[in-house]
Amino acid sequence: LGQSRVITQHTIKPMQGGYWCSVCECLIKDSSAYLEHVNGRRHNRNLGMNMKVEKVGVDRVKAKLAAMRKEPEAVDAEDITARLEALERAEEEKRRRKKDKKKKKKRGPDDPGEDGQPDKKTRTGDGDDDGEEGDDDGEGEEEETEDMKMLRQMGLPTGFG
Repeated sequence: LGQSRVITQHTIKPMQGGYWCSVCECLIKDSSAYLEHVNGRRHNRNLGMNMKVEKVGVDRVKAKLAAMRKEPEAVDAEDITARLEALERAEEEKRRRKKDKKKKKKRGPDDPGEDGQPDKKTRTGDGDDDGEEGDDDGEGEEEETEDMKMLRQMGLPTGFG
């Protein structure tokens, strides 16, 4: 930019103006010629490519398509019932946790819990000592508290504010 060069017949080819192909070691003057060169026979031969297309029969194409097609997996009735039971148990556990959470909220922070000891709330770092992040239906409570402990140990903020 802002520089000028004197190019003579004795200047090496890569330093002359235009596009230099390092594979074929040739200089091309404009972009359209360079594009034609890159897609041309000489350049591709120097790269080691063969420009001939292999002829393939119909049976080989069908075999390839069949191999690429996904086969639906056979589903056992026992597997489906086991999955449904697991989902129902998870939903029941979720409802139970939500109910326990509501009971704890009604009792208050200083009232003894079911085991006779007062509930310990964790501080989130935002000045709010209730230890709750919102009504998330009890999902991921263990991971959140574990993450909060990890953040506090590392000295990182654990909440907004």
